[in-house]
Amino acid sequence: MAFLRGLAASVINLLLFTALSLFGVAFALDQTLLNPSLLIKEVNSLDLPALLDETLTDQIARQIPGQEALVRAVIKKTSTDLQPWAKEQAAFIINSAEFYMKGQTPSFNIVISLDPVKKSLADNVRQAVAQSPSLPIQGVPPALVAGYISDQLVGQMPPSFTISESTFGPDGMTNHPDHKAVSAWTTEAFRRVAKPGAKLYYATMTPEWAETFVPRMNQFNVFPSGAPPITPRAELAVDFALPPDLLELKLKAIEAHVSQVEGMLNAFGEDFFREAHKAEYFRLAAAT
Repeated sequence: MAFLRGLAASVINLLLFTALSLFGVAFALDQTLLNPSLLIKEVNSLDLPALLDETLTDQIARQIPGQEALVRAVIKKTSTDLQPWAKEQAAFIINSAEFYMKGQTPSFNIVISLDPVKKSLADNVRQAVAQSPSLPIQGVPPALVAGYISDQLVGQMPPSFTISESTFGPDGMTNHPDHKAVSAWTTEAFRRVAKPGAKLYYATMTPEWAETFVPRMNQFNVFPSGAPPITPRAELAVDFALPPDLLELKLKAIEAHVSQVEGMLNAFGEDFFREAHKAEYFRLAAAT
């Protein structure tokens, strides 16, 4: 049954990819000047089967060595079946997000049923297993295979997933929509597939850091909300002073964002940046 367990892992990746893609269209709306028609057009131009194949190929090869072609065929058939459904859901999300962002609706809360995903996947897996006598499941009773597909492969998938204004995630440190999007995607991924003992951390700053650096940084509107997230030092999960080599690497990465930091570097100098970025602070957001 190792093949089916590997397939289950690939299916989780497929589901996560689909979920994150649908989350992404709502965040992208904010970056297209509230132009839902443009965003829907872009979504409709995507080739979902090809995109999934490119994204999951390496993962499939690691999880199910020797059966990559079969699993890729299952995912391609499933994603082809679901492509019209996925684009329809994306259009619905985009239009709903537009109404919410324009204040035309008081809330943004969408529940998307995964029944079409589960049905297509189950049908395609059963067909692939029936047509592949070389699979390493010889001697396993057919009823057991069918039960595994229904209970372990499809049955473990959630019945739906929800997108709401709370899905937009934490503040993104500087309230930047791209930061918030990545935070939301990562948090959702952790909620769905984190293994026991896993921990999720959110970046934060200390009150002392904010008192020292925020007033000067806000001359360049770094923190539109007024301040970054702040956590008392005693409540930090990670308080890491960067060694010199890592600090230099971090500064080079920051300075590569020329359009964002060149003005501040010229105004405040490199010593200010070095002092402001010499430590990393994180708070514990979730644990399993």
